[in-house]
Amino acid sequence: MARRREKAKQALAGVFKQQVAPKTEEKIADMVCGQCTKYSENSWASDGRGTCSVLSTGTNIDVDPAVYVLDGDIPLITMTLTDAKYCKYYDRMKMIDSDNTEVSDPKYRRSTRQMQK
Repeated sequence: MARRREKAKQALAGVFKQQVAPKTEEKIADMVCGQCTKYSENSWASDGRGTCSVLSTGTNIDVDPAVYVLDGDIPLITMTLTDAKYCKYYDRMKMIDSDNTEVSDPKYRRSTRQMQK
């Protein structure tokens, strides 16, 4: 159990080191993880963190060509506004919640506050 916890801490440290949210004057990317059907928002933290249901820790979608790790015991921890332009598993949602109070299940709730322009 302790080993798995250490892996999770290392993965989370890597996420915050490599991913930077756009500044208020910067344009949000057209393809962000928060609008993908495979992204699940973290239900207890409100810092824009979530996980990918397909990719595992060790994946890097910031480079071209992207590095994909599909088999692993820890899912890829990513941020809502991470640019996903190099991710071949990206699948944009057909409908995005416009009000955070509509749905309480984190699988269907999205961090719309961060994606507002």
